Amino acid sequence: MGLPYEGKLGARELPEDVDVLIIGAGPHGLAMASRLLLGEEALQDCICLPKRKEPKEVKTHLETRRKAGNCKFAVVDANGTWMGRWKNQFKALGIEFLRSNDGMHPDAFAHTTLAVWAACNQRDDFLTLDGLPDDFHGNFRAPSHSLMLDFCAHLVKVGCLKDHLWQAHVDSLEPCESGVHVTVNESNAKKNITAKHVVIARGPTWRRQWPSFYKSLDSAAIVEIYHAWDLFDDPERIARLRGHGVIIGGGLTSAHLCVQRLRGMA
Repeated sequence: MGLPYEGKLGARELPEDVDVLIIGAGPHGLAMASRLLLGEEALQDCICLPKRKEPKEVKTHLETRRKAGNCKFAVVDANGTWMGRWKNQFKALGIEFLRSNDGMHPDAFAHTTLAVWAACNQRDDFLTLDGLPDDFHGNFRAPSHSLMLDFCAHLVKVGCLKDHLWQAHVDSLEPCESGVHVTVNESNAKKNITAKHVVIARGPTWRRQWPSFYKSLDSAAIVEIYHAWDLFDDPERIARLRGHGVIIGGGLTSAHLCVQRLRGMA
C-alpha cells in the first residue's frame, strides 16, 4: 500500500503520447509532478535562496486544487501507488524520523510548505536536536515519516495526481524523432507511449548489488539469502526471520537492520 487514501487505480487507458513521462511515484516523481502542476509558480533553480513566501501565501497554495495545464504528463509505477515503496522502506528499517529537515520535501512551491501544513493540521511530530551551539541558526527539525506521508497525501489529493498515475513497468526506452518511444508492461500487456521527455524517478532500490561470491554459491545457499531491498516489497519479512544470521555491509541500511533484528529478539 502507498498513501492512506489510495485505492485501486481505475480502468483507465494509458495515453499514447505525452509531453512528460515520469517513471516512479516516489518522492522524486512527486516532486517532478508538483513542478509540472505549478509551472511558473514553482521554485526556480538558482544559487541564491529565493525570497521567503509568507505563511498566508503558502496556506492559500495548500488549499488550492490544481490540474495540469498545457503540459500533458503521466506517471507509471510498478506498485501503482504514490510513495508506496518509500513507505515500505521506512517500515522495514524501522525509521521513525527522516534524516533531512522539514525544508526538504516534494512540494515545489516553497521550502516552508511542510512546516506550514503541519502547523495548520496541529502536527508536532518532529525530531528536534538539542544541545546545539548558541550561534547555530539553521533548520534542524526532522519530520516523522508518517508526517511526510500525510503531507504527500495532501499534495496528491489537491493536485489530482491519482488521475495521472498508472500501474505499469517500463521495459524499454528508445529515442525517436518526436522524443522517446517507451514500451511498458501493464497487466502483462505490452503498450507503447511516445513522450517528448522522460524523467526516470527511480531510486537505487530498483537494481540490487550483490557480493562477487554470490553467483558461485549453490542453490541451497541462495534460497537462504535475502537482499535488504527485498524487505521493501515485503516489510513484514524481517519479523519472520529466525536464528543466527550475517549482515553484509556496513552502511546505514545495515545499522537499521541490526536495530530491527535486536528489537525482534527482545
